[in-house]
Amino acid sequence: MKLFFSALLIAFSSLNANAHNFHSENFCSATDATLCAHIGYDEVFTSEKAYEFVFHVTSPKANLMENVRIELWMDMGNGHGHGSAPVSLNNFGPGKFEVTEAYFVMMGEWQIKADFTIEGQAHQIIIPVQIQR
Repeated sequence: MKLFFSALLIAFSSLNANAHNFHSENFCSATDATLCAHIGYDEVFTSEKAYEFVFHVTSPKANLMENVRIELWMDMGNGHGHGSAPVSLNNFGPGKFEVTEAYFVMMGEWQIKADFTIEGQAHQIIIPVQIQR
């Protein structure tokens, strides 16, 4: 009986480890409407520190993703914009990526741009985020 409760506690803890306080809406690829993703995060993003979040592709094809690259981008309009320092990426399941060292260098509207290939075809999903002070 003790072993059962220990196993149950471990299972519950691992489920809780992936839970987040906030989730974005789903946003889909312009080239394949079945490829959609959202982010999960634990606190409102500001320009004051680096953050961690999970980028999660919700598609049956998620296990086929290759060459995944995530970039933080601020579109300034008229073809101008700027990025941030590169983020670190850790794949921990089909279509699930832990993103760390995400630093939004100023407040305003940013984009989390995910570029990847599936079966040799390039895709991009852009998730907008609002950065607070």
